[in-house]
Amino acid sequence: MGKELAIFTEQISEYKKKNYNVLLPSETIQEIGAFQKPVLEIVRISPYPKDGDVYVTAGDSEKINDNTDLALSKVGHEKIAYAAGIVWDYRNSGRTDDGSDPYMCSYKAVGAVKKEDGSWRVVVGEKEINIKVIEDELVEQYTKKAKNLKDNDGKPYSEKRQKEYVDFCVRRDVLQKRKHKLALAQTGAMLRTIRSLLALKSTYKKTELEKPFVVPKISFNFDLSDPVVKHALIEEGVRATGLLFGQDRDATLMGLINGGEVLDVPHEEVVESDTEKNLEEKSEDAMSHHKADFLAADKNGQIGVLKAMMKRKGYDAGKLKKSLDEFADEHRVLFYERLEKMDDIGELPFD
Repeated sequence: MGKELAIFTEQISEYKKKNYNVLLPSETIQEIGAFQKPVLEIVRISPYPKDGDVYVTAGDSEKINDNTDLALSKVGHEKIAYAAGIVWDYRNSGRTDDGSDPYMCSYKAVGAVKKEDGSWRVVVGEKEINIKVIEDELVEQYTKKAKNLKDNDGKPYSEKRQKEYVDFCVRRDVLQKRKHKLALAQTGAMLRTIRSLLALKSTYKKTELEKPFVVPKISFNFDLSDPVVKHALIEEGVRATGLLFGQDRDATLMGLINGGEVLDVPHEEVVESDTEKNLEEKSEDAMSHHKADFLAADKNGQIGVLKAMMKRKGYDAGKLKKSLDEFADEHRVLFYERLEKMDDIGELPFD
């Protein structure tokens, strides 16, 4: 790990010398988890608004030069956020106002990114949309623009025509803002969270965006020479295969793993394990103890297990079309398998 960390630190230093947009506040990483390793994701953002990654904050979007201020669009933010592995806490995100004011809307977005030591950094971003303030800004913006407009004869717009132009544009834009104010607040809050988590700037110059973004992230690094680690990974892979192809195939594969070359079992034992009787025994071994206990329980016991799992997984009971008590035996098993595939709430950095 020490050698990998040294190489990683050297790469970061080289990228910074080339003026790449390295999204890492420090030059070196002091600590990292035992089963994790640092990797670099390279993200390229187009400096041209027509490509959708950025937009011009002020001025003509068709006239881009080295001094033009460019802001990342929603697409640009999402590209970088995906590379960084940002996760969202949708349970604690949402609208924060009561919706009583048709001209107001506020939203909170809770996101997190894994740090170099394996811990999580959680950030809350908030955005408030005030339609009345936006309307004032639009009036100022279009009034300034109207003064430079000319008719077909090349004559400046009259005051009356300027006012008509401003009134039309402002009304059009305000109606759109009111219609989509919740989506605008949500997007604004999420983009603020992304910028805060990754220390992104609010604007960039064209020359800066011509250099790619370097996004350090943490990935799992398992030692496959360790037979315990290797077997655990293979078991997880077989379990996933069983969910796709059924328990019989799961049992067959697990039988081969437990009795095959993976664990260096003699060849004679592999041949013997291919009998129907041993495959059935392996099927029972392949099944987790929890699932075996679930299948052995009566109806009330299974319902109790399912309720506990729903709470642990954060599954909304309102999604069920009927109560657990009305589930047929096979439906309770299918629902158990579905819940088993879901992550526990505690596995994410949110309450």
